[in-house]
Amino acid sequence: MTAVHAFASLAEFAGDTAQNHPGRLALASEHTQYTYGELAERVRLLASFLLDLGVQPGDRIAVLTTPRADSYLLFLAMNAIGAVWLGLNPRYTLPEIRYVMDDAQPRFLFFIASFRDRDYLEFASALKQDCAYLEAMFCLDDDASAAEPLQKALFSVRVRGERYEDILAPGPRADYPAMLVYTSGSTGKPKGAMLSNGAMVRRSLNQLVQWPVSDYPRLYNPYPMNHIGSMHWVSSYGIVGRGAIHFREKFEADDVPDLVQEHGINVLEFFPTMYKMVLESPRFDPAKFASIQWHIFSGAQMPMELLRILDTMPGKIGTSYGMTETCGSVTYAAPGTSLDVLAVTIGRSMPEGEVRVMGPNGDSCHEGEIGEIQVRAESCTKGYINRPEATKAAFTSDGWFKTGDLAEVMAGGNLRFVGRNTDMFKSGGFNVYPREIELALEAHPSVLQAAVIGVPHPLFGEVGYAIVSLKAGAEQDVELLKEWCRACLSDYKRPKHIEIRPELPLLPVGKVDKVLLKQQLGDAFKAPLRTTA
Repeated sequence: MTAVHAFASLAEFAGDTAQNHPGRLALASEHTQYTYGELAERVRLLASFLLDLGVQPGDRIAVLTTPRADSYLLFLAMNAIGAVWLGLNPRYTLPEIRYVMDDAQPRFLFFIASFRDRDYLEFASALKQDCAYLEAMFCLDDDASAAEPLQKALFSVRVRGERYEDILAPGPRADYPAMLVYTSGSTGKPKGAMLSNGAMVRRSLNQLVQWPVSDYPRLYNPYPMNHIGSMHWVSSYGIVGRGAIHFREKFEADDVPDLVQEHGINVLEFFPTMYKMVLESPRFDPAKFASIQWHIFSGAQMPMELLRILDTMPGKIGTSYGMTETCGSVTYAAPGTSLDVLAVTIGRSMPEGEVRVMGPNGDSCHEGEIGEIQVRAESCTKGYINRPEATKAAFTSDGWFKTGDLAEVMAGGNLRFVGRNTDMFKSGGFNVYPREIELALEAHPSVLQAAVIGVPHPLFGEVGYAIVSLKAGAEQDVELLKEWCRACLSDYKRPKHIEIRPELPLLPVGKVDKVLLKQQLGDAFKAPLRTTA
């Protein structure tokens, strides 16, 4: 069962660790770091400032930031007083930011001045002019021609010396929304999922049970701070584990070996494409991974060739499955799972009874059957902001969240991820699951990555269109790939079109952007394609 704890919010865990381990490193990024003692003082200062602004529990505050330690301090301060974190990805375009802002209507905006070639002061100026609901804006950096620098704004609080000493003490925060996370929008416009303190804490405590370490987690976090992967998978796990989180503004595969060695990172949580980049980096050195106790992957199946490499290195291998609306991971591979099973499974419900797989007729699936993954609603999203109909449609009548993901029930209760139920297309009357075709293509020694989409066909209704990227130096031969598919796929599953591209478009979290591919293929075929989730 999931561990039970007296603390109802992440801020409370941070405050308790500050009392018991004030000198332990808590947060770090490229140019700054904080011990837990320093974290507590800074969070009290920021919370005092927010309270001075009139922030109330449930108020939404937008934060446009890269993964940084000072930004996470702001999250903890908001969490302590019940405000709701609305992360904005710095890779968003201004129209994408404006859409989220207009939908959520936050009272305040905090933002970084720039990152690499992007100037967010221009974004802030435009939002200041367009968003009448914004009461004030503050820049997290010193350069703030468009808004007051946060450090300057905090000065009056420092002078008064107010710290609200009890702000991190246990309180009735479990039902407070902690985050408002906008989904990728693959079924249309993005929807804001409300995630509660209690659900995030519960999921993170369970993660700590499933992936225990000998002392405390030391983690690497390069993920966008508007994403469940950053805020739960890594950061919440670190906070409930009284651990250290090393933020980096951008994932750089070449830097990972040195970061692991220098900071004693003991848990790595990557998507398979990230592991591939690290293991193929010219600076990869297995000797630098001596501190690792867990290699965790999620988001896609891990190729066996990568699993075999990880299996020769220090640490255990684990996997999990979750999504924004489930507030994080809900299935895990059991300890001792073989590589053959790890290569195909997303694990099983941990704890038991949290996840079920349901067939189209509303019956529980048995071994060998495919159905929708559903998650018990108690620790899932409270719903989508401003969308009561979408919220109602997301849950079954008996209280389970419908993920829209399909899985096959394997022997022993493990699940094999099949794909999105709306990714499935019918070809000549047969159900076709794109992920099965993608895995077949990715098993070819020349293929780096594959994405398959259903496109219109005058005879069969729809057929598969595969877009692939190749490994460096591989021969670009579509006919060879078609021959490969003929050897391993039934005729109705074989993609009728295969296109080779230098690379596939990726979402900020490293997954293939199928929405963009569908738009591109829709234009190419001069016909609207089915929208998929």
